[in-house]
Amino acid sequence: MSRLALTAYAQGDWTSARELQEQTLKINARTLGDEHPETLAVTNDLALTLCSQGDLAGARALIENVLMAKLRVTGERHPDTLTAMGNLAQICSASKGFEEASNIHKSVLVARRETLGENHPDTLMAMNHLAQALYAMGDLAEARPLQELAFEGTRNIFGDRHPTTVAMMNNLAAILYHQGELAAAQSLQNQALEICLDSFGEMHPSTLTAMNNLSQTLYKLGGRSSAILMQQQVVSGRRNVLGDEHPDTVQAINILSAMTGSN
Repeated sequence: MSRLALTAYAQGDWTSARELQEQTLKINARTLGDEHPETLAVTNDLALTLCSQGDLAGARALIENVLMAKLRVTGERHPDTLTAMGNLAQICSASKGFEEASNIHKSVLVARRETLGENHPDTLMAMNHLAQALYAMGDLAEARPLQELAFEGTRNIFGDRHPTTVAMMNNLAAILYHQGELAAAQSLQNQALEICLDSFGEMHPSTLTAMNNLSQTLYKLGGRSSAILMQQQVVSGRRNVLGDEHPDTVQAINILSAMTGSN
């Protein structure tokens, strides 16, 4: 059942993923115990699903339980503990707790580098997460070199079309956009959107994120009509996939309102 849930999550079907994960969690807790590694793994996955759905309080409660159990059972430097720490930091970022997230990500990155080396995928992901927290805090100068390292390292390992590479491509483009390098940002965003459309289809959350990012760059470059049309697609898609109240839907609506309200 966990594999089915992970497949549903990867496809952007978070409702089905959550249902499967909740069922698996009940079974594992009853048959294996609350602190069994398989129970904690499902709890971790469910926390990420809740975060994606915008249930940040529920996500944080679950991941904090996982982290406390991992600290007791496996210790601070165990890879599973570091993963739980990184996931907690991601939930903090989603809740706008960027300073707390940044501090946790820095600790995770130090540990990943010491235990796995500079070019391990988990180290590169830790770089990516820290770069995004720094970016959210407005520290673009420190965020950019980390994001570039994470992107290039991930691309070398997985290739251009891997979902993780594409996500980091979008992240780097966002930093370039806010540094005023609009042409470079647009080039990366065009690549990301093309890959997402080909790999996931128009209604996948990753595709909608790529469109959301590109529309803002197009608008900034003067392509107002194209930008508004694309952002309208984002709003419609997110409403259908995520619902009206999801933070990503609200963000897309606000962006569209800003575009259409400008003359």
